[in-house]
Amino acid sequence: MGNSQQSPKYSNTNQFQVDILQQKYLIEDTLNESSNLNEGDKRSPNIEELNSTRGVTRKTSEILELDQGKPRSKLKSQGLNLNLYETELPETFELLNQLPLIKVEKTRYSLTSYESPSGHKAQALASQPIIQFIKCNERLTYQGQWLRQQRDGFGLCIYQNGSIYVGSWINDLKDGHGRMIYENNDTYTGYWMQGKYHGFGIFSSYESYYEGNWENGEKDGQGLEIKMNKSKYEGMFKWGKKNGFGTIKYIDNQLYKGEFVDGQYEGQGEYHWNDGSHYIGEWKCNKIDGFGTFTNKTNDVYKGSFVDDKKNGIGTFKWSNGTILKGIWVNGQIEGQATITKPNGESIIENYINGQKVA
Repeated sequence: MGNSQQSPKYSNTNQFQVDILQQKYLIEDTLNESSNLNEGDKRSPNIEELNSTRGVTRKTSEILELDQGKPRSKLKSQGLNLNLYETELPETFELLNQLPLIKVEKTRYSLTSYESPSGHKAQALASQPIIQFIKCNERLTYQGQWLRQQRDGFGLCIYQNGSIYVGSWINDLKDGHGRMIYENNDTYTGYWMQGKYHGFGIFSSYESYYEGNWENGEKDGQGLEIKMNKSKYEGMFKWGKKNGFGTIKYIDNQLYKGEFVDGQYEGQGEYHWNDGSHYIGEWKCNKIDGFGTFTNKTNDVYKGSFVDDKKNGIGTFKWSNGTILKGIWVNGQIEGQATITKPNGESIIENYINGQKVA
């Protein structure tokens, strides 16, 4: 007796995640041991150092005037392009000599190790001008491709709070494949649409790891989620929560396999405790509720109705020695008249109040 349905095996054929798989395994390994990051590894790049790299704020028209008469070879050697200034860049910007210094080694590695599915790398942007401009009251530093005064194509953007994005842009929004390195060193590597996670992607932080599908910025579809020192879930997501069939294993080796609704056990499922007890049946709002079978660590079995994690309604309890009790339970206790059948087939009727036999 039991649910023979197996957890769907998550398979990933995406080949562009090599650089962060080690972090996944690190998180997975620490389900059995805790670890701490040094404070220095949690800080964002020191964005204040932009001041040392800044040039003079200039409008496009002013740059055109200043650059008139200079040979195009001279402009090219300085990383300047007259046509680019005239048609593509923001109206007001600063031209920087270099990108701000990124002190945290982990952040530098995440940035330089990125390669898009089409083969684009951050290092290939060296020939592009470094532009600093204001958008929505935020100072941004961008090196990459432009189209009609919008970031469009492949590029790298450093935000005012120290977050960094490298990847594809369309109409000034992250769109396509890219990697986001947040100021606290959380990372997302995968596909975007109109500035939101969309498609296959991997999100990794100090506390959790998710690998799977996204839709409109939310976990959606098949995925693998690991929470540091807590649990590992493999299954379906919808609207950012566990929805559908999945399997979750906790750090103490307890396990639930079955249906989820909005992140909670709901529907048919089975739970295995680390003492050997297990339940197969119906769930509601993370609790045993409905018809099911519970087997304790000594192999005594109750089969019947449950309400709110307790035996409620008609049920049968069978001891491991073969004795069977049939009756009605109220709030976890046998109540009223019950029939007891012994292993030799002899049956007797007894009365109970609050689980206690009465004469």
